[in-house]
Amino acid sequence: MLRTLAILACLTLTACGAMPKHADIRADEATILVLVGAPQGAAVVVDGTMLASQGGEGTRYVITPGTRHVEVFIGGNLLYERDVFVQKGTTREIHIGS
Repeated sequence: MLRTLAILACLTLTACGAMPKHADIRADEATILVLVGAPQGAAVVVDGTMLASQGGEGTRYVITPGTRHVEVFIGGNLLYERDVFVQKGTTREIHIGS
């Protein structure tokens, strides 16, 4: 009986050390926003802060994860406005004009 309890205790402790670690799978990956279909030179504004001018098709912007208010202006005119959710460590592609 004592031997069975000792074996069970060893197996339990061994199993605890073999638990998978999921917390750091995406720790080093950036959260990216990609605009598709925005004209060259369009101003990209996220949460009221201008990120940059659109540098061409598929320009990538590093942003913080969560729900973001995205606006795209061309020549002072609002071309696109929407709230989008971007999960941490993922790339969210937004199609302008669709």
